[in-house]
Amino acid sequence: MRQIIVLATSLAVTALAPSVGVVQKGNRKITVIGTAHTPSRRQREEVEALIAEVRPDAVLVELDAERLEFAWQQPEEAYGGELAAAVRAARRIDAPVVLGDACRPLPAVVEARPLFDQERTRRAWRLLVRKPVAVGVDVERIDVARALASDPRKALPLLFAASVGAVATAATAQATPIDAPVSGVIEAAADAVAVASSIVSARVADVLLVARDDVLSENALRALDLGSRLRSSALERHRFRFGTDPAECRSAAAPFFGQTETRPFLTLRSPLQVGERRRMNLFEPRWLALLDGVADQNGGSLLGASLATIHAANRCYLRDGDGVDADVVVDPRGACMAKIERVEESQRPSGARRVAVWLRGVDAVRAEELATTNAGFLTGRTVIDGPDEDEQPGGAASVVAVVGLAHANPILERCAERGLLSSRERGGIDQEVARAIAERERAAALEPLAWEEYDRASR
Repeated sequence: MRQIIVLATSLAVTALAPSVGVVQKGNRKITVIGTAHTPSRRQREEVEALIAEVRPDAVLVELDAERLEFAWQQPEEAYGGELAAAVRAARRIDAPVVLGDACRPLPAVVEARPLFDQERTRRAWRLLVRKPVAVGVDVERIDVARALASDPRKALPLLFAASVGAVATAATAQATPIDAPVSGVIEAAADAVAVASSIVSARVADVLLVARDDVLSENALRALDLGSRLRSSALERHRFRFGTDPAECRSAAAPFFGQTETRPFLTLRSPLQVGERRRMNLFEPRWLALLDGVADQNGGSLLGASLATIHAANRCYLRDGDGVDADVVVDPRGACMAKIERVEESQRPSGARRVAVWLRGVDAVRAEELATTNAGFLTGRTVIDGPDEDEQPGGAASVVAVVGLAHANPILERCAERGLLSSRERGGIDQEVARAIAERERAAALEPLAWEEYDRASR
């Protein structure tokens, strides 16, 4: 299986670029390009050319929401410039951008769990030695040696990974002189240092490589599922722009309240279930404007008010000037009417307003006639829906994943092992993937809420 990639004019046309690998099953394909997050015009051109040639249904980048915003504001020549280039290339072909990384991997090294985890260590060795491939899956891995020979700068992330082991080895060598006689106490101390160094290095490798591979591969499969469901119209994609000034948001939101035909929707990262109680910490001007509109409809109080929610299967927000460009994919069947059971008004450290609301899922509904608004939220009708029709897994789709070279082949291998099916299509998320995501969220002091609820100033 080969494909032609037309690179930028300054680069040669090749059968398959050295830093590109592919995993495919039937009409589902993930193309992975490994990069070094260093300033490089060549990398940016490779990424842009690949996306333009493949024209995937979705583009995955090795970023979380916070780092996406940072990378988007930086010049192209900055570190991570190829990731920002991937986002721009995705926008040119009108493909949704999927954030592949979980939040803040570095603090998870020391904050998430004990340094040594025997089960995780065994799993890491199994993944290193055994690379199972599901039936019907073809894999073309990246030739790392060729990739490095074509662009030596891509060795930097691999050198970092290798340095972890080197540090442990150096620590052990320093702790145990070869020629000098060593007393039993010193010898025991040297052994302890060696063990501790090995444990720490294994922990770092686990968090920064193995667990991160788990997260990235699962999100690559999620992106593939997203593309498939967009093709079948099971999901809806909406693009719009909204402002961030509180007064402007209130003015923009006002016309959408008091109507009998439609109602505003609060988008959620995971669908609200009937009977579920969920706390939302809202501070964005658009959501505060929505809450104020709901309160006005409820006699001036949020307590006891009804609120429509909808599951956002994917979201990408890019700040541009005085506004935000939103690209949101929602599941019309993942809507739910909620009652507000508790409200707490407070202030952010900056002095800006913040509102915490506790929602209780009341009725499962289907959203119809969804429309975008310049107020920063979707509006539409709610209909009591019957039982969901089962979606057939494995629909046609294509994804391009832009990740560090150290993660490229592990992502291909994990996707191949899972038969290119997402956790939704497999019937549940893998335990280790869920664990890796939870670790990063705990390390970032995040609650399992939506991106909008992340109050950076509270860290």
